[in-house]
Amino acid sequence: VRVPGLVLPRIALDADGTLAEHRASLRASLRQPAPAPGSEASAAAPAAAAESLALAADLSGAWRAGTGKAPSTWRATLSELSLRRTTSPANGSASGDPRSGSEGRSSADAGTGTGTGTGTGTGTGARKARPSSAPPLPLFVARDLQLVLEQGEQSLALRLEPGRAAVLGAALRWSRLQWQRNGAAPARLAVQAEVEPFVVAELLQRLQPGFGWAGDLRLGARIDVSSDPVVRAQVEIARTGGDLQISEFGVVQSLGLTDLRVALDAQAGVWRLTELIAGANLGRIEGRQTVRAEPTALFPGPEAPIDGRLDVQVENLAAWGAWIPAGWRLGGTLDASLRLAGRVGAPELIGEVHGRELALRNTLEGVSLREGRLDARFDGNSARLEVLRFQAGEGELRASGTARLGAQPQAQLALVAEEAEVLGRVDRRIVASGRIDVRLDPEKVAITGKLGIDRGLIDISRGGAPSLAEDVTVRRPGDTAAADEAAAAEAAPSAPRAVEMQLAIDLGERLQLRGLGIDTRLTGKLQITTPKGRLEARGEIRTQDGTYQAYGQDLQIEQGIITFVGNLENPRLNIEAVRAETDVRVGVRVTGSVLTPRIQLFSDPEMPATEKLALLVTGRSYDELAGSETLLLQRAALALLQGDGSGGSKFDPAKLLRLDELSVRQSDGATADTIVTLGKQLSERVYVGYERGLSAAAGNLQLIYRIAQRFTVRAQSGEDPAIDLIWMFRWN
Repeated sequence: VRVPGLVLPRIALDADGTLAEHRASLRASLRQPAPAPGSEASAAAPAAAAESLALAADLSGAWRAGTGKAPSTWRATLSELSLRRTTSPANGSASGDPRSGSEGRSSADAGTGTGTGTGTGTGTGARKARPSSAPPLPLFVARDLQLVLEQGEQSLALRLEPGRAAVLGAALRWSRLQWQRNGAAPARLAVQAEVEPFVVAELLQRLQPGFGWAGDLRLGARIDVSSDPVVRAQVEIARTGGDLQISEFGVVQSLGLTDLRVALDAQAGVWRLTELIAGANLGRIEGRQTVRAEPTALFPGPEAPIDGRLDVQVENLAAWGAWIPAGWRLGGTLDASLRLAGRVGAPELIGEVHGRELALRNTLEGVSLREGRLDARFDGNSARLEVLRFQAGEGELRASGTARLGAQPQAQLALVAEEAEVLGRVDRRIVASGRIDVRLDPEKVAITGKLGIDRGLIDISRGGAPSLAEDVTVRRPGDTAAADEAAAAEAAPSAPRAVEMQLAIDLGERLQLRGLGIDTRLTGKLQITTPKGRLEARGEIRTQDGTYQAYGQDLQIEQGIITFVGNLENPRLNIEAVRAETDVRVGVRVTGSVLTPRIQLFSDPEMPATEKLALLVTGRSYDELAGSETLLLQRAALALLQGDGSGGSKFDPAKLLRLDELSVRQSDGATADTIVTLGKQLSERVYVGYERGLSAAAGNLQLIYRIAQRFTVRAQSGEDPAIDLIWMFRWN
């Protein structure tokens, strides 16, 4: 069965008896229709599960025909009437047989008696807790209801005898509930009911199992509505005791509630709504609104005029941090004085909002904004952000803009940074200046501007904590498939707006990149755009005065160019790094792209690959290498084939001792001796070394100074003192 906005995948009705005495049982599944294939809503909706409702009703009735002026009467007893939330597969069939009356039943059904709890609630202690495996909270459960329907010649009356029901786990008790219509006169309604005090945290824990709600705050409500035919209504929701707490990462924060009251009073077409919420940590919210409608209207129409006020005073915004994403912290004070005008269908705000000593920080992400100030003004169908200013490091971050409210809202926002520390982590520091303009409307977001990096550091040697991929689902003992599907439905992203971006980024001259063997400065300019909704970048990033550690050596980066030609994740590479203290120019060249890099050795003049690798790793010709150095060369060759410049084992004694050379070799004399060599490259031109034979009485201390590319001075003292002037000339 399909009707606008609703689909009934399955209905089961069992009925028997006569009109005078009968009984019936109804089971049905209800859900919203699936979005059309290929639409944005279809792309955003989860494919595995869909939210649905299960309706169950069991009744026994008796019909008595009226005689004379007496109306006909139908009396029925509803032994069960319930509406529960369930999850259903994408094909539309509900989990469980709808003809069964026991599916999804939970202990909350017992709330038809009292629906209250005496515990204080402990919370889970973490905002990111996994979904609860408890059955979904029933929306409505009632049993043993007495229903009376009377039908006369020109009258129809429906009456529900006094009874009780559970609404979202809270107990609802009514003493009067009836509806009546006589001829063409307006229908009359009479309701007298109350919601018995219930623990709010228990309800919130069921609705938001991962938020960390706790506390013993209890709310109650009173309802008195009648229309004869003038509508009169008195509705009040008030705190009866206790406080509400939020437990986050083991830290429990109380709101310190002292008042919580929302009241509605309607007399002769004048509807008055008042609110008062106050707490030691929450602040104070007080409001009063008036709506004028037709005296006989059960609800004010969209054209009904509205007038009122709303005053907000928050002494400490830190208490409101529980309503923002996990990990973020708020601080400061906030005052708002607003007047409400216009119509119910199109309300208007007039007034001002001020914030002082505002703070926003996220330690994990390195965001720390302080000494903030907020001044905003609302003028009916428009709003103006006059100033939103934060101190960010030694600089400043400002925002201002305007917005048009209503059916087609639009907003324009300007963000200005002046040497603002955007990120302040140990491994990620960015100080930037520039301006970004943002335009928002119901269909798209346009971002334009220029941003320059004044100074910064990006350390890529520190990896983040390992995490599971998005397509991995962890199911623990006690979890149900329905709970996992419900969590997937809650996590399903909404259809995004189209984003148009034209953002120019200048890396400046003081952006340092460090980690994974790289230590260099980055310069260049990038243009970030979003053609057809894809994030793209165009431009070049160059390295300046950098080194790259590979094969146990600090290679000098002579050329480092990263070119973006569209795909932000796969730029082109053109990088050359050479060993500085050799007589021959030898190094590593990296070309290709990030996803498919090509690494090769090069030299000038051109030499065999083994000679290149020997000079790169040891600084000496391949023919001069000893046995242990040959093994080191084999490791480097293997690492080169694997695309890794680490040179083999992670345990390196030379690096542990902060040496550039640590080798053992055999002497070339008539009597073989084992010689141990230690060496340290103090700079690009100066090398200090010490070597000693295990059977020798003394060792030799060497000082090598590289005057030019082909001219070197070597001084040696010890057992064999000498000074050598070395000139090298290569051919072929």
